[in-house]
Amino acid sequence: MSTAFQDRAGRRQTRRDAMSGSAASADAAIDPAIVVGLAINAARTMRKVPEPVMTALRDHAAAGSGAAEATLEWIDLRQRRKATATVDPTTVDDTGDSA
Repeated sequence: MSTAFQDRAGRRQTRRDAMSGSAASADAAIDPAIVVGLAINAARTMRKVPEPVMTALRDHAAAGSGAAEATLEWIDLRQRRKATATVDPTTVDDTGDSA
């Protein structure tokens, strides 16, 4: 068996082990950069970041990932900003749509 084949087989087995374990072990196997990217994309395109993504993001932040911590802070700031944003009545046209 070649070394490259053994390496690929080993990585496949690691992925299988991570997926067959508990949710916590599967989340730990996900690269923090992927979780951060998913969270940022969801925050920009959806009303709310899905809870499994937020849970994985919090787990990585608790484990010491600076990128995960910064992303959590950014999402929190973004949500607070959206919650306090109001529509200026002077910019609303006759149909009720913002200009």
